[in-house]
Amino acid sequence: MALASGGLSKLFVSTTGAAMDRVDGDVSFGVTALYIPAYLYTLWIMYRMPFAFFKAIKRIGPLWIPILFSAVSLLWSLSPATTGRRFALLLMCAFFSAALVTRLGRSGLVRVIGFTAIGIVVVQLLSAIVVPSLGMPHDKFYPAIPGLFLQKNGAGRTLVIGLIAGLALLQTRPKALSYTVLGASMLGVAASTSGTAIGSAALCLIIYYILVSLRGAGLFWLSTIAGLIVALLFVGSFGLTFLSDDSTYAVLGKDATLTGRTSIWAGVWRAINAGHHWWTGYGYEAFFASPQGVGSINWNMYDYVPPHAHNGLLQTWLNTGIIGVILTIGSLLYLFVRAADNFAKLNDRLSTFDIVFMAFFLLVNVTEQTTMLYNNFIWVMFVAVAALPGIDGRAAQRIGAPGRGARASVTNARDGASDDIFQHTRER
Repeated sequence: MALASGGLSKLFVSTTGAAMDRVDGDVSFGVTALYIPAYLYTLWIMYRMPFAFFKAIKRIGPLWIPILFSAVSLLWSLSPATTGRRFALLLMCAFFSAALVTRLGRSGLVRVIGFTAIGIVVVQLLSAIVVPSLGMPHDKFYPAIPGLFLQKNGAGRTLVIGLIAGLALLQTRPKALSYTVLGASMLGVAASTSGTAIGSAALCLIIYYILVSLRGAGLFWLSTIAGLIVALLFVGSFGLTFLSDDSTYAVLGKDATLTGRTSIWAGVWRAINAGHHWWTGYGYEAFFASPQGVGSINWNMYDYVPPHAHNGLLQTWLNTGIIGVILTIGSLLYLFVRAADNFAKLNDRLSTFDIVFMAFFLLVNVTEQTTMLYNNFIWVMFVAVAALPGIDGRAAQRIGAPGRGARASVTNARDGASDDIFQHTRER
């Protein structure tokens, strides 16, 4: 998990030259090597627990439609070799997510994320003290402490996931674990000095306490509140891009173009509207990998050629066109409603991880690209959330309105890992 999160990347990937500039957009050996242990772990789970693994694969549900449609884009891709190679990595990442859920379940997954966050923060701070040139480089982002992450924003975003895990672990035993995860994650996010991550962490805290206060309100009200939260995130994030006063963004260390992102979006939008690409895109991950794609835009307004669109929606549009966008949005909406349904029926804090993380995922994709992205920790966690076991209506009726004792039984009954393991044992 630490390798997949990128928290140890500087040990394997050069931080200078083209490899650093293109780390998000190209399949360099160092970046791919970070996921080799994850691939091996996936194969081991597939061998040891095939039936439970298949159940986790099925729970991913409609998310498989846009994933498999990425493979179909091979037919019109500008770079079929790139599309094929990166789709294979995307598929393996989805299998890795299913393997994590198969082995750990909801409780185990959240705890592992928490332990990973603690370890990453320890390495982050120690690297800045022991090897300052590595953990706290004196560049234009000084005094940011990215640790062994390649970028400070990547460090901040990853540790926000640890913060969400810490919130989900509240009211679980041992209580010291949740407080340690929360404290370490907050410290790591602050040390990264990533304005985006700090803002995301604050919004996740607000969303968490809104949802907890609405416990027992029912699916309709939870879905309504969740929808309003998502709408406000999108409208607020995009609305800020139209403000012209740079002082508004100075607090976050940004400018009115969101550090050049709006210029990238304008160029990408022109490419989307060129010919038939509005409908089918350029092929999965082919646009920025092909001279015919990225070379069709004048990037003189930016000091380098960006590796992606810096927006999940626009990148999906580039990859698979409006068809892929509709399929992706439809699957995301289904999963969001399902997470709200689970939260309404389950009476434990662990279920808050699903819905708060999904809100964080949507927020991140306003200015970054993690939707359908191979070898990306945030996308791996999103698919894992999609694969988590839920609860059906009959089980909810049996549970009724639980008190303190019943709350513990619900947590144990729907943890996911034990159910899958016992079922696997019976089938064996």
